[in-house]
Amino acid sequence: MKKQRGSKRAALAIGHSILAIYYQMMKTGKEYEEKGETLFPQADRAKLEHRLIKRLERLGYQVSLQALPGT
Repeated sequence: MKKQRGSKRAALAIGHSILAIYYQMMKTGKEYEEKGETLFPQADRAKLEHRLIKRLERLGYQVSLQALPGT
């Protein structure tokens, strides 16, 4: 973000993230829990699947998904 917006905005964004985390910790009374490396790739995959299905449906295809073994 620093390259795109500058160091001041990047610092402000980091501070906002920390404040939001702290607020949730105080509100719920729970300790901070790292979401892990797999959170975003899983969310991205679901969005990608949905977007590709919609695209195929707009092209006139009927889509049904079946996961391959081992994925």
